[in-house]
Amino acid sequence: MTTAQPAPPATRLLRARAQGVGSGWRGRSVAEVMGRAFALQAQDAAAAALGIRARSSGLTAADVVRATDVERSVVRNWFMRGTLHLVPTADVRWLTSLLGPVFLRLSERRYRELGLDERDLLRAERVITSALADGSLSRAKLSGALRPGSAPGVGRWRFICCAGAPCWA
Repeated sequence: MTTAQPAPPATRLLRARAQGVGSGWRGRSVAEVMGRAFALQAQDAAAAALGIRARSSGLTAADVVRATDVERSVVRNWFMRGTLHLVPTADVRWLTSLLGPVFLRLSERRYRELGLDERDLLRAERVITSALADGSLSRAKLSGALRPGSAPGVGRWRFICCAGAPCWA
């Protein structure tokens, strides 16, 4: 059995520079950083903001919130590996089209375990799309829109995001 060897130092340096880390490059906006990095893991929003800060000149967590909630230049969604990532809004549609169906197929068994069928998930998608018609809402407010009887409560988020419903690209 062979074991994987670490990448040579030059390869690691090139990879870091391509991601906007370890070089003289510094982004001046969240959109500029994301244009260079393409995607940053964002399971923890505070850690994602630090990832942007490491690649920028003085950007803060408030700048990231403004980019996601006001400017909508960056989107936080499940795109890869079932993990939340920040990506540029301009890339949301093609990423969702490419990767969404994969994650939907991988989630089918779990939806069945939760007693969710396609009709339930599509109803949740309609409710959330309608709730978002006037602008951004927090997850708590979106959950409030999914009142008992309007759509199932558990397991709908990934379906809705992978289906592309809340995308403003």
